Amino acid sequence: MAYQPSSMVLFLTNCSLTKAPGGDEEYDESQAITSALPEALRDPLLERRKSVFQLVKNGTDFDWQGTPVSELEHNQALSSGRDLGGHHPAAYLPALDRYQGRFFSALGANGKRRLLECGHHTLFLSGLYGLLRPTEPVQLYSCPLAPQISEQWRKDALLTDVLCEYIRQFGIARIIDLTAIDAYRQLIDWEQVAATKTDVLHCFDVMAAGESALTAFGKCMAEELIDLTEDELIGLPFEHRLGTVILRSLGQTVEGLPSEDAKAEPPDPSPATKPAGDPPLHTSPWQPEHTKGFRKDMHRRMDMFTKVSRATLSVCLDPITPRGPIKPLVRSAGRWRYRLGDDRIVYWPDRPKRRVVFELFGPRGDVYDRLRHLPPPHN
Repeated sequence: MAYQPSSMVLFLTNCSLTKAPGGDEEYDESQAITSALPEALRDPLLERRKSVFQLVKNGTDFDWQGTPVSELEHNQALSSGRDLGGHHPAAYLPALDRYQGRFFSALGANGKRRLLECGHHTLFLSGLYGLLRPTEPVQLYSCPLAPQISEQWRKDALLTDVLCEYIRQFGIARIIDLTAIDAYRQLIDWEQVAATKTDVLHCFDVMAAGESALTAFGKCMAEELIDLTEDELIGLPFEHRLGTVILRSLGQTVEGLPSEDAKAEPPDPSPATKPAGDPPLHTSPWQPEHTKGFRKDMHRRMDMFTKVSRATLSVCLDPITPRGPIKPLVRSAGRWRYRLGDDRIVYWPDRPKRRVVFELFGPRGDVYDRLRHLPPPHN
């Protein structure tokens, strides 16, 4: 089936551990992401794939649920083929046919076909391949995103550079980030992506987190996202709900705030205590807005994206009533905090505009130290 995306929208998700067997030896490089990259990125990507391949085939301290990864059934025939920077024969299937995990099962055969026909771009994040297209030929393999593999991809900005080059080449204006698993989401430097002026809507599910959210994401893709036009997807608001899936941008910055160099009241001196359970998950009646500082904090801590998103959703239900982890900051009039373990979210409610301005997120001590340099909130 022809895959010729032409819109300015890119769907991004991760691969799956469950895969279909089989394949043939024909390798169509024109379908690979490497065919769209300049030599300065193509060669490093293939070299990195080769390094990860060596870890998977020869690693002695790399295991999956107690079994060395090199001994896993899917890796027995894994070969140094053209997809991995080598020249040996291998059996290939298009990635979209190979992957059979939660997202892809929920997408279904009809959803897969429509994904290729809808005109939007799609890329997958993979422990073995880094970034790849849905029609890219891939082998049968098992490469869990263990710390050894994450380190290979995160030791420089290679994957981010590849993604940014793809954005530039194809004029991508909006990315829908469906990478439910934090380890995959952290492979990308989202602050660097934001510098391309491409808007990103990160997704989370209000009923499930991590791998469990992939089923909801696949269903949302099949039932909602694929059918939206380029204009409709680019026009989605900075926070939008489709069923149980929330699409949220970290790129929205509150304009017109005073300089962050001004002084404020000392921070709340109360000690950290254990969070009082998970917040309720409902639609937000107040509108969230993010300052530049909060946006940077979240880009640095994408491993906390789902937890922070749920917390801010809870805040927006009622940002002005003390309860559980929510309380006003006694020594910083007008501000409130949400306690999230050892971290704090600092915000202030703008009552006239019925919005919640989120300012800071991070470890308690760091947040309260930075709070000293923020100007008083304005209402």
